[in-house]
Amino acid sequence: MRPIAHYAGGKNILTLAPDFIVISPQTRPLFILRQLFYSDCLSKSQIQTDKITPVLSNLLP
Repeated sequence: MRPIAHYAGGKNILTLAPDFIVISPQTRPLFILRQLFYSDCLSKSQIQTDKITPVLSNLLP
């Protein structure tokens, strides 16, 4: 499974490794603020159209 994939039509899909998702919420590093409020948000693929996921866009030069 690839962590990020780009599909036709400008769709970008980010999926996290299952090993990261199963870490207990108390010890898992904070990836996005949404994970504090929605316990299942990390298990769902993050789908964006015509732009990269905001978390990853901060890593670009």
